[in-house]
Amino acid sequence: MVNKVDTQNSDQPNALKSPWQVGNQPHQPLGNPPGKKTSLLQIFYNLPISRKQSIALITCELISILGVGIGATLIITSSLRTQLLNEAKAELAISEVTYNLKVNQMGFGFRGQSDNPAIIEAAQTAAKQQNLSLVRKAQIKKILQNEVKARKIEYATLVGKDLRIIVNANADRQGEVFNPGNLVSQVIKNPTQLKVNTLVNWSELSKELPPLQSGFTNQDALIRYTITPVQDPNTKETIGALVSGDIVNGKLPIVSDTLNATGNGYSAVYSRKTTGEFSLATALDQGKSQNLNQAQPNVDLEDKSILTAAVAAKGKPVISRVAVGEQTYTVGAIAIANKILEEADGPRSVFDSQPVAVLVRGTPETTLNNSLQQSFIQQAITVLIALGVVSLSALILRRAIIRPIEELQQTAQKFASGDRTVRAQIFSSDEVGQLADTFNKMADNITSQSFRQADESKIAQLTNEITSRVRESLNSDQILNAAVNHSREAIPVERVFISRCEPTGNDTIVAASIDSSWQSIGSHINNFYFAPEYMEQYSQGKIIVNNDIHTAGLNNYQIAQLEQLDIKANIIIPILVNKQLYGLLVAHQCSSPRQWQEIEINLFQQVATQVGFALEQANLLAEVEQARQAAETVSREQRRQKETLQTQLMQMLTEVESASQGNLTVRADVTAGEIGIVADFFNSIIE
Repeated sequence: MVNKVDTQNSDQPNALKSPWQVGNQPHQPLGNPPGKKTSLLQIFYNLPISRKQSIALITCELISILGVGIGATLIITSSLRTQLLNEAKAELAISEVTYNLKVNQMGFGFRGQSDNPAIIEAAQTAAKQQNLSLVRKAQIKKILQNEVKARKIEYATLVGKDLRIIVNANADRQGEVFNPGNLVSQVIKNPTQLKVNTLVNWSELSKELPPLQSGFTNQDALIRYTITPVQDPNTKETIGALVSGDIVNGKLPIVSDTLNATGNGYSAVYSRKTTGEFSLATALDQGKSQNLNQAQPNVDLEDKSILTAAVAAKGKPVISRVAVGEQTYTVGAIAIANKILEEADGPRSVFDSQPVAVLVRGTPETTLNNSLQQSFIQQAITVLIALGVVSLSALILRRAIIRPIEELQQTAQKFASGDRTVRAQIFSSDEVGQLADTFNKMADNITSQSFRQADESKIAQLTNEITSRVRESLNSDQILNAAVNHSREAIPVERVFISRCEPTGNDTIVAASIDSSWQSIGSHINNFYFAPEYMEQYSQGKIIVNNDIHTAGLNNYQIAQLEQLDIKANIIIPILVNKQLYGLLVAHQCSSPRQWQEIEINLFQQVATQVGFALEQANLLAEVEQARQAAETVSREQRRQKETLQTQLMQMLTEVESASQGNLTVRADVTAGEIGIVADFFNSIIE
């Protein structure tokens, strides 16, 4: 930097001037004025330009390096923390699978026992209010005791449809009412296997006297029930239920299996009392040890706020950092469903207002800490190396590191503001480039997930709308017409119709919605898709989706058949009524080939399913109405016959009375039936 000097000219003829003097004033010499203390900034100003440039370059590069280092640290920390959270969720899912594994095994085993002829016979005997023989009772009790021993559970009980115990594995409770939480009555009413997490009080345990863990006494317990219906193989009537129960309290294998699967950490199961208080059922803390045998049992959480949050979340994982013993874990907690219903389309979890069990999994942060320490060391080494070559690489490093990070940051801000199309530009394949690539993949995943959720929400809304309109009527024609009309409103296509598959092998168009600009299809369609060899496949649930008939692998004859109806793309979905093929829901795109979206295919499948359900209901109500009318017709005929019989009887009595008074010329009318026989006999006597 050069000081600026005022060079104004003077008109006065002055004497010789000092070299430090301009005009009439003395010139300020370079540097500090005499007697004034030199400041650091002034010292910097006085340095040669080359040295100032070097210092500025080093300082700027050092600041840049430190900035990059801090930014990288924050990004890496955030990335590792996200990775740890994902790991905690994955391990929590493993804990849930491990927890439910035994319940599923119990359900499978007792489902098999429900088909045991001895069990069925015992339930039939109890249903007839007859007593079991001692031999049969001993046989059933042995079966139940074997289940208790083999599966290491506490309860195995056969209950009759009157909710009284027929036989149980432990203390003899025959004849007692056993219906915990109305679960048995629910299964008898709705014969579907139930899997339940609930609390059992000590008074109930005192009655059953099951084998309990050492030291467990005078307290309520968390128990996992399975209630399996027992049905009469001939009538399919539910005649009893098999109840199995596994007490969780004190059972370390439940949590040790999780630690075996994950390698280390903390695993626990908590029960929630009706008062809202949490009680530890079982737990293991492996801590920093690599040996599972050194894990500490029944280590309780000091801060149970995460349990409260898990209960409120009802089946969704809750993650937090929690101190357990001498170590801090990334802890995940999830509430266990109160009930699991084994339905035809798979298990369905049901949460009551207050779940009674919470799974806890603690993931160690050792990997995170080691990674951060290693990251700090690497950054320090990078700074030292960078300082050695700063004069040559400052500009290159700035362009190679700072600019991509700034670009990535701007891209991230735009993405966070709602621009789902923005993506980071990848300048290189180094760590920054990999980070940008990771961001792009993450953005793609988030965008795809958003679109998928939007599609799922849309198909659910459309399905509900169509279902409500389809079920507004119990008339089959109205149901079918509503289905095709509203389907074409929801998904714009040129043609939607339903073809009824007759037992004779013919098909009939029973409902259709067609764009007015395209030809009608009549009452029948003759092409290979409606041939008999396809019907068996449709009965098994096969659907056909063609985006373009010319690329669907069809031969020229088949293509020609479809082109006669202007078909460019089509969907064919079977409609099943009472598991039998009723017909086909068909959609035609006639204007051009069409890339059918998954949401469109799913919607047509849902419509076909709902039409099948609606037709089942309509058929059932029609059968009920037909039966009612038949019963009324029989009743009227019986009443008419009774009145005719009474009339004939009164006439017969009149003629008998006349004969008894001496009139032997009277004759009774001989009619069909029993009265006619009596009349004929009467006439014979008079004659």
